Amino acid sequence: LHLFNSLVVSLSSAAINTTMAVYAGYSFAKYRYFGRKPVMLLMLSAQMFPFGLLLITIYPQLTSWGLLDTRAGLVLSYVVFALPVATYMLYSYFSQVPNELIEAARADGASDLRIFHTIVLPVSLPPIITVFLYSFMWSWNDLLYSLTLIVSEDKRTVAPGLLLTYLNESNADWGGAMAASLMAALPVMVGFILLQRYFIQGVTAGAVK
Repeated sequence: LHLFNSLVVSLSSAAINTTMAVYAGYSFAKYRYFGRKPVMLLMLSAQMFPFGLLLITIYPQLTSWGLLDTRAGLVLSYVVFALPVATYMLYSYFSQVPNELIEAARADGASDLRIFHTIVLPVSLPPIITVFLYSFMWSWNDLLYSLTLIVSEDKRTVAPGLLLTYLNESNADWGGAMAASLMAALPVMVGFILLQRYFIQGVTAGAVK
């Protein structure tokens, strides 16, 4: 059950975060409008604070929205934390996409959405997959947010599930904890092995011209 909850939460948060970061990063990189730089700097300034401090502001907000102790609330908290970094990563890549390529498609009569979906996205798979893996791994490995925002046993994810099941004040089942930890690490290991080629390309994208 804990593995299923982690898969649902991690895949959902990674998909939402990646989708939002793709559009936001492209907007910041290729469009010029009032307030573009201040908004981007405001997003990045959130990374100046420890994620524990962000939790202090997220907790009462989720309570007021009725999302405390829900998977949706946990997904939202992960998106809030990971979105600035994901947006900046994709902004850095989209800034390297030649404007001549976009202008040529625009001269042929293609709309901005069509240019983005049929020309820019296909050549941007490595950084997009990198952002998805980053978001997924952060959500999967998180303990503080999931332990604080989720209190129901049937909604717990892997990290707090392992901690509360095998390690407590009265006893510690280290053998069971190690076996369960190995099982919990498998999805991330398999995903990285399958997508490592894209991950490495995405990390180094924009490093050289």
